Amino acid sequence: MGLVMYYEDRKEIIPYIKDTSNLEYMITSSFKKLVNPERKKIAVLKSFGAQNLSEDTQLKSLVRKQYDVVDVTTSTKKMSDYSALLIISPQEKLSAADLEWLKDKISRLPTAIFIDRLNVPTDTFYA
Repeated sequence: MGLVMYYEDRKEIIPYIKDTSNLEYMITSSFKKLVNPERKKIAVLKSFGAQNLSEDTQLKSLVRKQYDVVDVTTSTKKMSDYSALLIISPQEKLSAADLEWLKDKISRLPTAIFIDRLNVPTDTFYA
């Protein structure tokens, strides 16, 4: 059995409902896409030896269902298009200039996410 939701001229389809343990999440996510089809962008910082989200393809695909993911560096000037900045396991020490860049960007964005280690159990994670 599946589910189809309509809103104005848009529709979202959940093709097959096998397990109901995440049904509430699937319905809420689909409803959110119907009401607000504009996808938010998440910036992933590729500086300071930080890991890349692409290294975990399963996690990346889960996140990309809801968000556009764009790699940025400390040379990126305009960050106003992004809803969040994600920094995964930075390995290098930040210079004073890099720290100022980071403080400036964090103060202008609604959300900043710092992950010490990327070890997410994707069997129970929902983006």
